[in-house]
Amino acid sequence: MNHDLRIPITLQRVPSVEDTIADIHDRIAKRAYEKFLERGSMPGSELQDWLSAEAELIVNSRADVWIDNDRVVAEIFLPDVDPSRLFPSVTRHEILVLSAPDEAGRQVFQAAHFPEEIELSDVTAEHSLDTLFFSAAISNSVGRTLKSMQVA
Repeated sequence: MNHDLRIPITLQRVPSVEDTIADIHDRIAKRAYEKFLERGSMPGSELQDWLSAEAELIVNSRADVWIDNDRVVAEIFLPDVDPSRLFPSVTRHEILVLSAPDEAGRQVFQAAHFPEEIELSDVTAEHSLDTLFFSAAISNSVGRTLKSMQVA
């Protein structure tokens, strides 16, 4: 695959991602509990069980989010992830990127909160060089710009 290609990514616009996040946390919790049982049900290593389960199930990723003019911009680094297996969802306040689990059961699970509310009608996403690039207009940014011009 040519990593220089920019691949458009379809975003699912949703009112909330809370249920999806809860499902992933439940999956990690179940694996952490299995690890607890594998250790002989000895208390004291719950955090290590959780972190180990998370490392087994979640692909390491990183998200950077900022405002550029009247847009919220995000770059989500997703090393060695097939973009056709990505399922990003966006709300007015956050983006959640999931992937289908791979052969080992690992999947992308990266959430990023926006510093401003966005317009769901004006969002774009594309994948290039192991990174998902996201951009969205800030909600009411035209009114905000006009208001700030009037104050000056």
